[in-house]
Amino acid sequence: MRRFELEPLFRELDALRDEGPWSSEAAGVGAVIECIGRHRPEWRDALEALATGKEEARSAEDEVLEHFVLQQAARLARPPADAAPLEGPDGEICPNCGGVADVAYLDQNGTRHAVCAVCDARWVVPRILCLHCGESDPGQLEYYPYEDGYRLYRCKNCDHLLPAVDLREAGELDLPRLRAAAAEMVHLFEVGAVDG
Repeated sequence: MRRFELEPLFRELDALRDEGPWSSEAAGVGAVIECIGRHRPEWRDALEALATGKEEARSAEDEVLEHFVLQQAARLARPPADAAPLEGPDGEICPNCGGVADVAYLDQNGTRHAVCAVCDARWVVPRILCLHCGESDPGQLEYYPYEDGYRLYRCKNCDHLLPAVDLREAGELDLPRLRAAAAEMVHLFEVGAVDG
């Protein structure tokens, strides 16, 4: 993947969300599938099988794509959370809607915030903590730099990955760009293009 190649897709998905909230997750599935198909034509066959409910042999990639479509449809059905950080738990579960954090950021003071994949709510979380399993030993937590403040955090205990951006380096929070970078960082890590 080229750097930030998926950014236009994430921007269009955010624009779809601005048209809502949609009446239900089901109402948004078709719009999400159409949007993804425009940006990633090579996924059209898998998207059509998903849209029509064909039960064919499915790869792990098909299951990831299905999860992504359903996650984005859930986002369309929920209004965005207020941008003010919420009081929340020291973990990945969103205190606003019960979704799971998909990305994080460090603000201008170096405070880490988790961001919900469903409603975009933000809540403060400890910097030295795996949001997935609660590991707090600094020796078990590592990160891999990407570019311009973007980095991929990894817990050695549970192998959970959390893409993040440091706003002291990157400037303003740009969620579509962060999510595009997140997809690329995770992909690069999984194919062994970064030391892990």
